[in-house]
Parts: sequence; C-alpha cells; structure tokens
Amino acid sequence: MKKTSLFLFLIIMGINSINAQEHMKFMGKSMDCTVKEMQTHLRGRGFTYEAETENGVMMKGTFQGYLDCYILIRQEYGIISFCRVVLPQETVSWSLLYADYQNIASKIAAKYGDPIVEERFEEETSDDFHKLVQVRQGKCHYTSTFHVGDYGSIIVGIHDSERVIVDYVDTDNSLRIEEMEADEL
Repeated sequence: MKKTSLFLFLIIMGINSINAQEHMKFMGKSMDCTVKEMQTHLRGRGFTYEAETENGVMMKGTFQGYLDCYILIRQEYGIISFCRVVLPQETVSWSLLYADYQNIASKIAAKYGDPIVEERFEEETSDDFHKLVQVRQGKCHYTSTFHVGDYGSIIVGIHDSERVIVDYVDTDNSLRIEEMEADEL
C-alpha cells in the first residue's frame, strides 16, 4: 500500500511539474504577471513611473549601470508581450554606440552563453560618421539574440534612434498572444 501511495504521489508531482510553466524573468520578476505587478516590482527597484502608453507603461531608472534608461512594459490581451529597455542617448559617435551594444551583450553572454549574432551594414564603410548615418537610415543590422532555455529570448540591438535596445520576450506569453489573435480570425 505504501509503495502504491508513493508511486501515485510521484506521478502527481511529475504531472504538476510538467504543467508548471516557467517564464522569462525581467529584472528578477517572472513575466507571468500583469503590467501593474511588474510596475510595482520595478518601483521597488528604484524605477519611476513616466507615462501610460496605448498598450502598457513607461518607466525610468538604472539598468546595468546605465542611468536614465526607459523601460517599456508592453501588453497584449492583458498579457505582457515584452519588456524593452532603451539605453539613454548619449552617443555622439558610432564607436560609443557600438561600445554600449558590446557592453550589454557581453554582460548577458556571461550569464546565458553565446548569442546568435548579426552585425552588418547595408553599405560598406569604415568611418564612424558614415556608420552613424547608416544607423539613422535603418541600414545598420546589429543584433545579438540570446535564447534563455525554453523560457524566452533577450535581444540586444542597435536601433535607428541611435540607441541600444534590449528586449525581453517570454515564449509562453508569446504563444498565448498568438492563440488569442488566431481566435479572432
């Protein structure tokens, strides 16, 4: 009887652990929460409220040693679709922008391993000025994508606004949003 009870207990625990979905974390908080819950968590970490957006909230604070970063917590169907970090625009040259990109990517790589990397310009150039012009024109394709197990991805990129952007995307939330969009068809 004890063996049967123990066996049933182990099966139930196994099923529960399979059903317990792990989620991507953003700044220590699981992305399986509401925007308000994430906002409260970030306030506790020193971030300040900036504004409501159409699909979320904007906050401001320190990320990886960079002051005055903007954080966008975006939701769709009441589910967090991603958390975006926008580093402050302090760049006056390509080399400084690229250094920020490399700095953030290397910190994430130290924790999650090597990313899938795309680093190219649409037009060949070797000088800083023309590289920055291509950034502004959207002709700069610099991204490092880190896959965090089955939980999600972290994407570090150089944006045409001359800023480094870091997106945290939760796999399970993305699938749930896709299902809800499909249900509307």
